[in-house]
Amino acid sequence: MKFTISFHITLLAFSLLVTACQSKNNGDSQAIVESTHLPNIKCPAPVQVENIWVLEPMLEQNGKITEDMSPSEREQAIREYIQLKNSQFEKCKKGTK
Repeated sequence: MKFTISFHITLLAFSLLVTACQSKNNGDSQAIVESTHLPNIKCPAPVQVENIWVLEPMLEQNGKITEDMSPSEREQAIREYIQLKNSQFEKCKKGTK
């Protein structure tokens, strides 16, 4: 697995170098970026959480939930975490950061 990722990164770097060398327009770096194809990146699909409270211990451990939070604040923090993970998945699918 590590070899495959390293190989793809090396191949990508080499193709960027070749594309840059072949480019006749030195000021147009956008043409280089547009002509480069990134390898397919698998986006981990979000898991449908049936019981949001199973995430509470993990979020407490990460400091996202504190002991002085009310139950409604805790629930809000959990829902925001789920929303963040889902938006990261959607961005990954679109190829943006």
